[in-house]
Amino acid sequence: MSPSTPKTEPVKKPQAEAKSQATQKVETATSEDAAKVRAAKIAARKARAAALFAEANATSPRRITVVYGSILKKQKEVDSFTKGTVIQLDRQPIESAEILVDGKLFAKGKLSSQNGHASVQITEIVKK
Repeated sequence: MSPSTPKTEPVKKPQAEAKSQATQKVETATSEDAAKVRAAKIAARKARAAALFAEANATSPRRITVVYGSILKKQKEVDSFTKGTVIQLDRQPIESAEILVDGKLFAKGKLSSQNGHASVQITEIVKK
């Protein structure tokens, strides 16, 4: 090297800047840990809520409706119904009835009678 060429030394960071960066790293790590803790608490609350909801659903009563057939009629025709009126349905007598739970199709079954009460025997569970 010639005497006129200045030496290039590595630039040293001031100590305050180095401390600031270290503090920033610690703060970032701390905020990440806090975020993980918050996320874990939220997940635990959601799991408890889901369990409570499932328990409430399992114990609450459901409306079961059996539909043997249906038909559309105009209001004028419905108003003309009297005792003894025969309404033809959209099904053949041998077809199965639909079993609805809270208005949604759940199963199909065949009509029967037990102990003097109308009943339906499930023949097929409908996939959701």
